[in-house]
Formats: sequence, structure tokens, C-alpha cells
Amino acid sequence: MKKVFLYHCFCLFVIDLLLCKELYSSQKLGQKSQPLTIENPPVIIYKTKRDYSRNIPVLLSDDKKEIVSYPHPMDIMGMASKDVMPIRLHDGYYLDRRGINKNVAFLRITYGSYRKLRKPLSIKEIEKNIIDRNPLEEIYSCPSLTEKENIVSILNSAIDSKTLSNLCK
Repeated sequence: MKKVFLYHCFCLFVIDLLLCKELYSSQKLGQKSQPLTIENPPVIIYKTKRDYSRNIPVLLSDDKKEIVSYPHPMDIMGMASKDVMPIRLHDGYYLDRRGINKNVAFLRITYGSYRKLRKPLSIKEIEKNIIDRNPLEEIYSCPSLTEKENIVSILNSAIDSKTLSNLCK
């Protein structure tokens, strides 16, 4: 835990140092610094064959043979399940909060159980716990929505009016 914290602190220090160096260099040369813009990540909406909203998602390679990403139990420790689980929308759709993509698979382990683990599972243990490698019926990316908007209302309206595919790709 302490090593992870120190590693994160070190990474933030290096990023800050690089940003300051860039700012200093551009001002030193009499250049105007460009404003730093950070784009919102796309909003991901999906529908699954079964209700996996309580199950831990992992990401697989494009051929779905290897695990390429999975959360550490500490990523969700201290958070209420309702803050990490996807948001239920109308008609069986969900608003993602974990960063899934078309290569998502779900584990039989729930958020509540996963958060209690003292250490992360091995890749072999994760493999054994995958319950569905192809759970998605639909997935949409909505890059035009921002967190400033009432996303849930907008998405539910689009779902109800059957225009979700017009709003998102």
C-alpha cells in the first residue's frame, strides 16, 4: 500500500515537473503558452445479455484470449458499491463507470466480495472466475456528452425515443 502510494506521488511529481518545464521553456522563449485542455472521456452505454451490474468487469485482448486489464481491489476499497457499479438506465441499458469497452468480460465475483480481497487475484484466478467473455448485446460511445449535462436524463430520453444510436456511435 505504501509503495503504491509512493509510486503515485512520484508519478505526479514527474508530470508536474514536465508541465512546469514546458511552461517555463515557452515563456523563456517569449512564446505564449497554449492553454491546457483536457477532454472528457467518452460516455459508454451498454446492454448485456444478463444483468452483470454487480459483477467485476475485466478487459480482454481483441481476440478475447488474454486479460489485458483488471481492477486492483484497492481501486474500489472504501467506495460504496453504488459509486462503482454502473448506473441502471431504461430498457436494460447501463451507464459505465469503470472504463469498459467492446472487449469486456465479467467475473462471477461481485464488487462487495472483490473489495474485501487483501491482494489482487492472479491472472489464473481471474481466468477461472470469468463467467461471460461475450456479454454485450450493444455498446455505444457518446463523445458529445459532458459531465456538466444531466447525462442520465438525456440517455433515458434517447433510449425511450429509440434515438440512442443517433446520439451515440
